Amino acid sequence: MSATEWLIAVLAVIGGLLSVVAAIGLIRLPDVYSRLHATGKSSVTAVVFLMLAAFIYFAYTHGWAVWKLLLVLVFVGLTTPVAALLIARSAYRSGVPLDERTHHDELKPYYVSLAAEAEDIARPVESDRQGEGASRH
Repeated sequence: MSATEWLIAVLAVIGGLLSVVAAIGLIRLPDVYSRLHATGKSSVTAVVFLMLAAFIYFAYTHGWAVWKLLLVLVFVGLTTPVAALLIARSAYRSGVPLDERTHHDELKPYYVSLAAEAEDIARPVESDRQGEGASRH
């Protein structure tokens, strides 16, 4: 085997191992936030290694580059972290609990203040209540 074939094989094996790490993290980790972290990071890195292996393979064996593979790298690299962030944010806002081993919740003060602000905005002012009562009579 040539050095390029070895490089392709090593990149593909690393990508496969990172996919296995993501799967193990999805099964073994305790809460949704840890699972999202493991799958988000490992899957993006696995796709990077696998797409690089495919790109080098096609460039080496056929003499042409598949630029679509590089577009896949960019697309997955941009969308997967954003999707993981949005899923984690919606889980937190809907009240999915953190694992009991989590010592510090950095988002709690932020979301508590947002909830208080939203409650103040939604609560009618006393003068509005009097105006409503006067218009009903």
